[in-house]
Amino acid sequence: MVNLIGHAFRRGAGDKRPVTHEALVGVRLKIQVTRVRCVQFGAHAISVALQLLAALIRSERLKQKLSAQEVADRVGISRSLLQRIEKADPACAIGSVFEVAAVLSIPLFEQDPQALDRALEATQQTLALLPKSAHKPRREIDDDF
Repeated sequence: MVNLIGHAFRRGAGDKRPVTHEALVGVRLKIQVTRVRCVQFGAHAISVALQLLAALIRSERLKQKLSAQEVADRVGISRSLLQRIEKADPACAIGSVFEVAAVLSIPLFEQDPQALDRALEATQQTLALLPKSAHKPRREIDDDF
C-alpha cells in the first residue's frame, strides 16, 4: 500500500509536475490524512494527493474505455461533477469521489475484509478511550492582588 502523502514527498516537495500515468500503474492507495500530517506537510501535500487520486480515476476510466457520461451515469452524478473530480477540485464531496473510485474498481483501502474489520475495530476502540469532544483548557484566573 502506498500512503498518498508519503508518495507525494518521495518525488520531492518542490516538484510540482503533474503525476504521470506511468507513476500510477499498479499503485494501490491507502489514504491516511490526519490532522497532524496536514499541519506537518502543508497544503502542497494535500494538493498532490488529490491530484494523484484524480489521475488514478481518470487513467482507470480511460483504460476501461468508458466515457465520462457512462461513469457519471453508473455513479449517479453529473458529468460535470465527474470532470471536476478528474481535475482534482477540492470542493467535490468525498463520498462522490469514493463512489467513482469504487465503480472503477480502484482500491483505496485494504482489500481483505477481515483487515478492514480489524482496522475499524481498532479505531473504534481508540475513539472509545478518547473524550467525546475536544475542549481547550480553562485559563486559571489569577485574582491574587
